[in-house]
Amino acid sequence: MHYVLLLLLCLFVTNHTIVASSSGQSRRTLLSSQGCGTCHGANSSSSTSLSVPQAVDNKIFVTPGQSIKLDVIVANSGRPAAGVNIGVKATATSDDNVGTIAPIQGSSLRTDFSGELTHSTPRTLTGGSTTFTFEWTAPQTEGSVFLRATANAVNRNGSPDASDQWNFLQPVEIVVGTVASVPHHTSTYAASVFPMPSTGPVVAESPAANGEEFNIQVVDVQGTVVYTGTTTASNDVVRYAWPGSSNAGLPAPPGTYVILLSNERRSILGKAIIQR
Repeated sequence: MHYVLLLLLCLFVTNHTIVASSSGQSRRTLLSSQGCGTCHGANSSSSTSLSVPQAVDNKIFVTPGQSIKLDVIVANSGRPAAGVNIGVKATATSDDNVGTIAPIQGSSLRTDFSGELTHSTPRTLTGGSTTFTFEWTAPQTEGSVFLRATANAVNRNGSPDASDQWNFLQPVEIVVGTVASVPHHTSTYAASVFPMPSTGPVVAESPAANGEEFNIQVVDVQGTVVYTGTTTASNDVVRYAWPGSSNAGLPAPPGTYVILLSNERRSILGKAIIQR
């Protein structure tokens, strides 16, 4: 009996004591918290930046129950690797999780006991940045929730270090609502894009009104439009398959692309990755 109680106590301490871990720590996303400063640099550092490419004007629009893939990009030019803590909360200052958050294969993320995501192992920064991709499913209740994250760019020496550089993501507002409830002039939605990555065609889709027409643009990281087209929504979904090529029929070079579906009412954005 005493052995069992001791074992349970050890498990509790392990899960709740603030200790450094190469597999990540949760509950570090609140802007007023100590962040990663309990084990690493005492203060947040502007040398590390976090961004969410699906956010426009720091907002993402989704419909109730919609599942989308989201990215947290961590950048730091002076450290070789980075870890992250990600959560979607009821408010910018709440600890209450909202919706369902889950890692995707190859993301180097895991679901923590807190219901948040942390890295399972630090990701190497390639060209000064790395991307943590996950899936989030919105609740059925309409309203605003907030994507929060903290990232730590590390020297990878295997121990806590004051020279590690961490920072917060400015909370991103996710507006959950029906298409009609979102003002047309500000309605920007995130598309689900698959497969990710792809060696050929890429499909982008999002809820939309039946018969709604969209213009298509596929843009590379330099801002060059490589493909254009049109499509029409049906069965409450707009779905477009980019063949992974230019309008001239040439295969798109390996890299990251933005697929934009737009009309006078809204814009839908998705990120595609081509590998050859």
